[in-house]
Amino acid sequence: MRSGRTIGLVPLLVCVAAPVGAQAPDGEAEESRLQEIVVTAERRSANLQDVPIAVSAFTAEDLDRRQITSLVDIAKDVPNLIGHNNVGLNTATVVYLRGIGSTQSFATVDTTVGFYVDDVYIARQNANNFGLFDVERIEVLRGPQGTLYGRNTSGGAIKIVTQRPTEEFAVKGQASVGDYGFYEVRGSLNLPVGETVALRLNAVTQQQEDGFARNVTLGGRVNDRSIEGVRAALRWQPNEAWDINVSLDWIDDDAFGIVPSDVSGRARPRRSTLYEVTSGIENYNFTTSKGATVRVDWEGASFDVSSISSYRELVQDYVLDLSDQPRPIYSIDNLGEHEQFTQELQMKGGGTVGGREVEWITGAFFMKEWNTTLIGDTITFQLPNGARIPAGRQVKTVDNDVDSYAAFGQATVKLSDRLALTGGLRWTRDRKDVAVVQRNGAGVVTYTTATLVSLGTPVEQTFEEVTPKLALDFQLNEDALLYASFTRGFKSGGWNSRVTSAAQFYAVAPEFVDAYELGAKTEWLDRRLRINGAAFYSDVSDLVIGAIGTAPGGAFATLSADAAIYGVEIEMSAAATERLDLFATVGLMEGEYKNLGADPQGFRGRTLPRLPGETIKIGAEYALPVGQAGEVRLGADYSFTANYFTSSAPDAITQTGDVGLVNAYLRFDSAGGGWFVQAGCRNCADKEWFHSMLNFPVLGPGVGFAAAYPSDPRTWRVTVGARL
Repeated sequence: MRSGRTIGLVPLLVCVAAPVGAQAPDGEAEESRLQEIVVTAERRSANLQDVPIAVSAFTAEDLDRRQITSLVDIAKDVPNLIGHNNVGLNTATVVYLRGIGSTQSFATVDTTVGFYVDDVYIARQNANNFGLFDVERIEVLRGPQGTLYGRNTSGGAIKIVTQRPTEEFAVKGQASVGDYGFYEVRGSLNLPVGETVALRLNAVTQQQEDGFARNVTLGGRVNDRSIEGVRAALRWQPNEAWDINVSLDWIDDDAFGIVPSDVSGRARPRRSTLYEVTSGIENYNFTTSKGATVRVDWEGASFDVSSISSYRELVQDYVLDLSDQPRPIYSIDNLGEHEQFTQELQMKGGGTVGGREVEWITGAFFMKEWNTTLIGDTITFQLPNGARIPAGRQVKTVDNDVDSYAAFGQATVKLSDRLALTGGLRWTRDRKDVAVVQRNGAGVVTYTTATLVSLGTPVEQTFEEVTPKLALDFQLNEDALLYASFTRGFKSGGWNSRVTSAAQFYAVAPEFVDAYELGAKTEWLDRRLRINGAAFYSDVSDLVIGAIGTAPGGAFATLSADAAIYGVEIEMSAAATERLDLFATVGLMEGEYKNLGADPQGFRGRTLPRLPGETIKIGAEYALPVGQAGEVRLGADYSFTANYFTSSAPDAITQTGDVGLVNAYLRFDSAGGGWFVQAGCRNCADKEWFHSMLNFPVLGPGVGFAAAYPSDPRTWRVTVGARL
């Protein structure tokens, strides 16, 4: 992307910042206006248009109609967001937001974009591709959230907010069928218990019995999936001041692994399609997660207090062939057990100080995390003549614990009726330790924690930082908010542990992002047109980058380099007529490495991974009344993601190419909303493309492979739902 494209959109941001007071044409119904969206991006409920942060928000209705059933599905709806399954793992979502993210699913390296479910931080990326059922809304906060969401949100935050129990009896359910043996059943029961207590129960089963790829070596289909989950929530409101919520959840996600297709032709002839694989072993990924959350909210006369306590467990067992060969060149197996406990206290309020209106929030956060991972690497070299050389097997156990403490505060002061100043600070202290024992295939110990100590590698690390935020927002008129902000993001360091030698098990530095942002939230034509825009510049220190190679980090290296990333984002939605709704998102980005000096890691001349120049989506929905029976809705959208490298090494084979996708649906809602039926397709034009690749040009003697992980082909679903 040429920089002129980014610069050329800046005048557009200025234009949308000053909407005129135009009114809707005479006779237009009130329901043709856009609905207000309430978000909690700043830890208090507010209209999306009044929040001086770049936020993309999706209501439950948005998720249903856009056929979004998991976090991976939402990626194309957010500008400058790349999201997909991690290599081989249906349960893990890799997210790159504004060019910053992480592909690591190993517990010694943290994620860069924070994931939250009902304000509970989810530490592990292994199982963050949440099945979305009974969700009230999703919020995607772009850019570092260094004050209110300070732990490991240097790239941004993704918040899932579930439905709370209510005082009204309600039952709803839906069933879906689709191709590749897909079926799903979801159900929800909301049950008042007396005048102050309500119970909500949810359950889901989702099965894809036939995977979308065919294994020509073992026969049959691969990339299938099975999900079962339940959630129970209890709400007690003894009086107007207290709101106590307790929830329990359990989800079992069994899949036979996402098998890649070797497209290099180095070890075997390339297949004709990404959906044909040759792996000679059964790939699988079995994951079970469960958790409990207690939230207590108290509303006082001058301030409110919230306590959020949560405990979560995750067990994951997988075997993956990373090379896609009849006799795998490189396979890994993993058994991980992960636990976390989090406690957060918040206090917020508002009032008048020195004649000026002030809103404030302060609090403290604590997290304890325990991780144990047993992981094996098996390598078999293949020579050009076809002969194989067993290179051995290594199995290591890695234990690492994390203690994280934080205190934060943020206040917004009204300097005038239109101008407000926001300032915030967060102090974070993370203490981490690691222990390791590795054995070869014969059971002989090859290195331990003592080996790391002898090499000078720290096995305990402490990271302590203060991250600030400063912002100004100006209410130009009742339909336009302008803002400018500076925020520092921080992600603590860790260890490069996906390696088989002690010398490559090195410490990873923390990552910092200094982000500058200009934005506008605007509404036009009597709230029938909404245009929000932001321009950003991110100065990144020690950007954590996953790499593949033999040096300096072995097969999987965790490298770091300084970088500058900048771009523009625009989100538009319009009630064009009483029956026609339109929406569009545009994201433009550029990025480059800087401060390379001697460049020992070889970044000079490379491009940043997973940083497309353009991400665009446009869509429309048309509603047509059907007499007194109900309403038919026809919707379609087109998304475009420009070519990007899936690796930090600019090998041409790792490029995705430009990707354009079409989705469409037809929906009927009965009068009164008692039942609906919807039929739709995703990737309707059946575009074949891959989102990730493991490229090993040479793995020891002989030849390597380039394993491409395909995205879903065209899929269709029919859903019938009802509610009481």
